[in-house]
Formats: sequence, C-alpha cells, structure tokens
Amino acid sequence: MLHFLRLIRIPNLVIVALTQSIIYFYLILPGFKINDIRPTLPIQQFLLFILVTVLVTAGGYIINDILDYEVDLINKRDAVILHKKISLQTATWLYFSSSALGFLLAIYLAFYIHKPELVVLYPIAIGSLFMYSKLLKKMPLAGNLLIAAFAAGVAGIIGFAEFEGLQQLMEKSPETSLKIFALLGAYMLFAFYSTLFREIVKDIEDIEGDVSMNFRTLPILMGIARVKKLAMIFAVSLLLMIVAGGWLAWPAVNFIGRIVVLPVLLTTGIWSVVKLYQASNKADFHHVSQLTKLLMLTGVLLLLCIKII
Repeated sequence: MLHFLRLIRIPNLVIVALTQSIIYFYLILPGFKINDIRPTLPIQQFLLFILVTVLVTAGGYIINDILDYEVDLINKRDAVILHKKISLQTATWLYFSSSALGFLLAIYLAFYIHKPELVVLYPIAIGSLFMYSKLLKKMPLAGNLLIAAFAAGVAGIIGFAEFEGLQQLMEKSPETSLKIFALLGAYMLFAFYSTLFREIVKDIEDIEGDVSMNFRTLPILMGIARVKKLAMIFAVSLLLMIVAGGWLAWPAVNFIGRIVVLPVLLTTGIWSVVKLYQASNKADFHHVSQLTKLLMLTGVLLLLCIKII
C-alpha cells in the first residue's frame, strides 16, 4: 500500500483535494447561502468532482512514471518504484482503471448539470498529461507551462463549474462576488507562477538524466548558470507577489493569518530565494523544490484566513 501511495504522490493529491475544498466550501458556498443561491454542484456531487480531479492527477503521475522509467533510474535511482515495488503491468492497469473510473464520473457529473458537452474536458486533461510525459516535458518550457496551467486550473475549474451561481451572486451582491473573483484569480496566478518556478528548478535538478535521454529542457539548451539566473528572477518576482498580495489582503486577514500563515509564507519565500542563490548541486536544487511545495501549501491555507463576508 505504501508503494502505491508513493506512486500516485498522495501528498500532492491531498493538496489538490484541499485546494478545491477550500475554494468551494470557504470562498464560494458562504456567499451562495447568504444570497439564497443554489450551487450547480451540491455537496455530494462536488465530492465526486474532487475525486475526478484527483483521479486525473493520479493518472498523470502514474503514466509519467511509466514513460520516465529509464530517466528516473538516473535522476532518482533510490526512489524508483516501478519494476522494483510495483510491476509495469500493475501500474498500467492502475492508469487505465483510474482513467476509466474518472471518465465515468465525469460523464455522470456533466449530465447531472445538464451540460453533456463538458465531458470533452476529461479526455483533454488526460491527453494533455499523457502528452506531457511522452513529449512536452522533453521540450523547453512547453511541459513546464502545461503543468503550471494545470495547477492553476485545479482552482479555476471550481469557479468555472459554479459560474452560473457566481453570475447570480454578481447581481445580488456585487461586492462579495468581486472578492471571490479577486481571491480566486490571485490564487490561480500564485499557483501558476509558483508551479512554473518549481518546474524550472526541477529541470535543473534532473539535468543529468535528461541529458542522457536527449531531452531539450531549458538547462540543457541554455546551461545551468543562465537558467539559475532565470529561476532567481522567478523566485524574486514570486516573493514580491506574496508581499503585494499580503499587503492588499491584510485588512481581511484574520489573527491566525497575520501571526502564523503570512509569516510562514514570507519566510518560506525568502528562504527559497536564499537557497536558490546558494544552490550548486542536485541536492541543493531538490531542497529548493521542496521549499516551493511548502510555499504552495501555505498559499492554499492562507485562503482560510481571509474573511470574505
């Protein structure tokens, strides 16, 4: 079981589910309830919606490990699970099973909300993650941008699913609606930018195996020194984004947010910049990558500390 959980990156899936839950239950539903607006997805259907997103994400991790087996033997030899702990046949079965289950749930939800045309979004998501593992991650920036867009989309798709209710909210309570759109947009920007930064750092971390497999990632084409400078620009920009966002949201941030979450967010951001500046080997860049993951989790938790109504 432990090896299976490692294969599907269970901590990342928890963050995905947590992100969507916070946006739905904390950002959107309170405004709907006060203004007597019925959500497009009731709670039971919304939980299925989260499951669909988790299945898509888990499938993406599984197919990535399947197609990246050879390069992973170089980049993270000790962490390789396939062939050692889980057979290729089992992993392939898990990939197709999770994808099929997610597709069935997506069909049900699309017909439940009377928008069967939205079913097409599922194969697009699955296909995009497959193309990432098969082709795009080997190219400069293309794979990085796709994963960053997916990270932002995890949050944005909740607003898309509840767009009709948000339109009604705009008519009944424009101020509340604007707050929701502003916070959702700000978080999507943060998710996109922080993920893009982390993906670039991971490309530097994995350059040894990527070179051996003839990948054409940014560090291979431009050199580590240049890409590190580019990553530094991203890191400083991300830090400035956090400072600006914290300053703008400060009046609405509660006590816990002010004394715990925001300080942790800022400290992690600053420490990421410092460690990236000092980074010189694979372990250093891996540490920066892990710091960025903590930064992303803290950013999600900050949403709980901002008063909407």
